[in-house]
Parts: sequence; structure tokens; C-alpha cells
Amino acid sequence: MGELPTLPLDEPTRKTLAFCLLFQTRRGFFRVYEQQLALIWGSSRKKRGLKSKAYEQTEVLYEQFFQRGRCFPDRENFFDAYSKRAGEKVVKVR
Repeated sequence: MGELPTLPLDEPTRKTLAFCLLFQTRRGFFRVYEQQLALIWGSSRKKRGLKSKAYEQTEVLYEQFFQRGRCFPDRENFFDAYSKRAGEKVVKVR
């Protein structure tokens, strides 16, 4: 284990720590997925398969950051959870 950081943390360290803590949650994983999708969406003419590609890139990043297995067992599980989350975000105005 490395040295304990001195407080207060500098801004880049604080931002990295906040990112890591958020990325460990499903909400954070979904946010990174959306950012990955936005990056490749604008740079590709071919749109087919981009959502799956963004998901796989996010899983690779997750594995690299945390040195453990995938966040979701498979793509279907991810997209099921993501679609349920998207449904929860809808606000109906009467």
C-alpha cells in the first residue's frame, strides 16, 4: 500500500478520486458509457453497432481502472439495466 495522501487534496487528485468513486456505481458506469458513445458517435459515419462498441469500451476502461472483472456479466444485462434506468428518468408533466 502506498503513502496516505496529505489533505487537502490537490484538484487533479480530487477529480480523479471523485471519478473513480462514481465509476464504481451503476450510475457512474452509465455516465461513462454515454460519454464513450458520444465520442464515437460523432467520429463514425457507420452508426450500426456503436452502442455495443461504446459498452465494450466502457467495460475495458472499468477493468483497467479497478483491476477486477466486468461491471455487468454481459451486454444484454447492461442494456436491460440501462433501459430500466432510462425509463426511471422520464418525468411526466400534466
